[in-house]
Amino acid sequence: MIGGKERVSVQTAAAILGLSQLTVQESLKVKALPIGGAWVNSGSTCWTYHISPHLLAQYIGATDKELSERIKQIEK
Repeated sequence: MIGGKERVSVQTAAAILGLSQLTVQESLKVKALPIGGAWVNSGSTCWTYHISPHLLAQYIGATDKELSERIKQIEK
């Protein structure tokens, strides 16, 4: 958990990575972005996305604390 969060929103991750939300979503679906996962629950057509704060921090080369500060700035 980073900054009291167990996951990072697609919107916040996209801002941190400099990508569009759609690019983050599609990359998670095809496992091209190693920061979390995406899945469809049975009986549903809606995708669920989980972005791990720790994996995102590792991916961008930041500490958990640095990522927490960036998230706070973005989500103001």
